[in-house]
Amino acid sequence: ARYNVLATVHPWTDKHIQEVIGSTSGVRLITSSNLLPYIALADVCLGDTSSLLAECSALQKPIVTFKTSKARRSLEEIDQLIGQISISIETFDEVRAAVKRCLENPDLRREGQLKANAIMFDALDGKAGQRAAREIRNLLELHNIWL
Repeated sequence: ARYNVLATVHPWTDKHIQEVIGSTSGVRLITSSNLLPYIALADVCLGDTSSLLAECSALQKPIVTFKTSKARRSLEEIDQLIGQISISIETFDEVRAAVKRCLENPDLRREGQLKANAIMFDALDGKAGQRAAREIRNLLELHNIWL
């Protein structure tokens, strides 16, 4: 009741789970594919290992993340990066204190975010996707792989 909660889920999330989140009092489930306006409105972003954390970092939002167990596709470098840009918690019981900490000190992980942004985006000019696509095409061409 103390917060305006906007939530998003991975597109592959089970429809039943989406319905539960969407019908939860005090929670607004965002279904738009363009999440940047919602991130821009956020005072604090809460996540796990989502790629959305990169956008939150680019917009210099305080971030709280849940520690997750190692998965088949986990990378130690990503875990370290997430640790640099966010306050890490293990349970929902820790959310309120972590959010309060972020609100009281929004620049707490700013230095880590600036370093991570340089790694993830090279430049925050809105063209990171274009640069990534160009590099992928170059690699495909180098290895004679055609789409």
